[in-house]
Formats: sequence, structure tokens, C-alpha cells
Amino acid sequence: MKNSIIFLFCIFFFACSDQNQPSTANPTENTESSEQTGYHSTGQVLTKPKVEVMEISQYTITLNWFEPSNWQSDRDFPGQLEFRVESSTNPKFDNLVTTRTIRDSYQTTFSNLEPDTPHHFRITALPAAGDSRYIKGESTTITVMTASYPRDQIGGFSVTPEHG
Repeated sequence: MKNSIIFLFCIFFFACSDQNQPSTANPTENTESSEQTGYHSTGQVLTKPKVEVMEISQYTITLNWFEPSNWQSDRDFPGQLEFRVESSTNPKFDNLVTTRTIRDSYQTTFSNLEPDTPHHFRITALPAAGDSRYIKGESTTITVMTASYPRDQIGGFSVTPEHG
């Protein structure tokens, strides 16, 4: 019994003495910056942005989107999100017609489109340069059909499910 108590005391003593030792960190390292990066999550994948169709005509389509649900602004990372918006005439996006990188806006209009034709769009949220909290997320894809009649008549749009 005495040996057990002494043994437990020795284990406790050695465990406590290891925690109280000064760290062997490099003195040139800035400990504040390592604490700061520990506070922010790093490498979190941005969620898909939600996309809505604002306006459809014979020749134009206006898209609106929203920030990913897991993105948060932070004064330590003042840069805003960027969005890459791609359009294609093929749902596999193997023949891109246009690619735009949009900052400081959540809307874009595509014009000079063919009437009564499906157009495929892919919107991807990208973190600002230097924002290590996030990485590029998955894209939202949407297919929209331009109107077949002049603006006075109502056009429609169809959303196809994402491939996956």
C-alpha cells in the first residue's frame, strides 16, 4: 500500500514538473502571432453560395447570389470575398463562354445571349488574398433559359439539379 502511494506521488510530481518547464520556443518567434492564428480557424472550405435569378429577357439574364453561410467578416482580415462567375453553353462547362471575377458586388448581368436557349452558370466563392481562414469552396451551378418572346411576355427559367 505504501509503495502504491509513493508511486502515485512520484507520477504526479513528474507530471507537474513537465508542465512547469519553460518552453523551448525559438526566442525570435512572435508568440502573439501564433496565439492569433490559433484563434482563427484555418482552411475551412467555403459553403456553396445561394444563387437566384433576378431578371430574364430574350437576350439577358441577371443573377444574384449570397455569401456562403459559413463566411464571417473579421477586422483582422479586411478583404472581402470574391466570386468567380462562369457561363457556358454546355452543362459540363467544358467550353466556357465567359469567366468573371467579381468583388464588391453580388450581382451580374449576362447580355447578348441567344433567345430561347439554355445557359449554364457556375458561381464559386473565393476567399480574399491573404485570408487563411478559408479555402475555395464548391460551386453552385444553375441552368437558365432565356425568354423566347420579347420582354412584354413572361419568360421562364429552369434549375437543373447539380451533378454529383
